Parts: sequence; C-alpha cells; structure tokens
Amino acid sequence: MAAGTIAEVVASLVRLPMEVSKLRLQLGVYSSSWHAARELFLRPQHIYGNFVPQTLAHDSVYSACAWLIFETGRQWLFVRRGEAELPASENLALGTLTGALSALVTTPLDVLKTRVVGQVSDGPTGLTSLRTAAKELLREEGPWAFWRGASLRVAHLAPSHGLYMLLYEVAKRQISFARASEAR
Repeated sequence: MAAGTIAEVVASLVRLPMEVSKLRLQLGVYSSSWHAARELFLRPQHIYGNFVPQTLAHDSVYSACAWLIFETGRQWLFVRRGEAELPASENLALGTLTGALSALVTTPLDVLKTRVVGQVSDGPTGLTSLRTAAKELLREEGPWAFWRGASLRVAHLAPSHGLYMLLYEVAKRQISFARASEAR
C-alpha cells in the first residue's frame, strides 16, 4: 500500500499541470489550449502554487483506499479458498469493485479539489485550502454538494480500475514466470 501511495504522489506531481490546465480550460478560465500552455510556461507557480496539497491529498487517499480494499479482498479470497492466485475474471471483478468503492469514498475530496484547483483566482479571494472550500461548500450548497458527480465518478473509475488491476496482476504473474525461467 505504501509503494502504491508513493507512486501515486509522484504521478500526481507530473499530472498536476495538465489537470489544472484542463479544469481551468473547461471552466472558461483559459480561452484555449494555447492560453493554458502559455500560462503553464510563464507562470508555473499558478499551477503548482496552492494546488499541490489538495491534489496530493486527493490522489494519495484514493490510491491508499484502492490498494487497501484490493489487497484486503484478495487476502480474504485466498483464505476462503485456500489458493494463492485468483483467476483473471476475479481480479477484474475485485478491481472493479475496488474502483467503485474508492471512487465513492473519495468523491468529497474530488469535489473539493476541483473547486480549489479550478478556481479563477489564486489570490486572497480564492479558495486556498480544502478546509476553506469545504466550509464554503457546506454553507452555500449543503452536505449533498460533496457527493455531486459521485455516480459518474464511480461509472468512470470502476471499470478503468478493474482493467488496471487485471493488467497489473497479469504483468506481475508474467514477470514471476520470466524470473523463474531465468533462474533455471
């Protein structure tokens, strides 16, 4: 779980400029992809500035949830069956369930991150923290606003996570077979 979370943190730092640029383009903050690229090049602090903590919190929590659920589910199935490997169909199903649960649990963080990262202002009038965004969202839109988009988030992440975990397990198995063959 720790390795997955560390990998997610590093990947988040690489993805952050594109994520912020995409959200701001979708929200109309940038007029074009060229405008977004120019802002990224000329003012990288506007991309990384306030948004690293929010993105890391969002991405690392999702990753930690996903690995915890997946590995716990696998161990439960191993003990229940007395087998050390799961068939591909079960890795796919467990990965899909993992993606659905992780997406659902982390939807409030996703909503808050989107509000903070997608804002127009980086200054004192802007949302500068998840806490500030949460207070404002609760006050202005109520508790259900934290779950806005949850069904679409689950519909998007569940199958993609299922495929990811299936391919991860297949690759892991192939690497083990290759190493065993080399050792002979």
